[in-house]
Amino acid sequence: MPTPETLAPERVDRLVAGDVPETAREALVAGLVRELRAAPSEPSQELRARVAGLRAPAGRPRLR
Repeated sequence: MPTPETLAPERVDRLVAGDVPETAREALVAGLVRELRAAPSEPSQELRARVAGLRAPAGRPRLR
């Protein structure tokens, strides 16, 4: 199985900052960054209600 092309963290930072991708892999990463930026950053009201309805986990049983 071929190893996927890796990107150096510094290159990822430059892509996030808006550098033009030089490879297909960089173009994929840049596209993912654009999608993440376009996604809503606030949770939906439905998710907020589900989380609010969760109970706190029970405490650990004490050993005697």
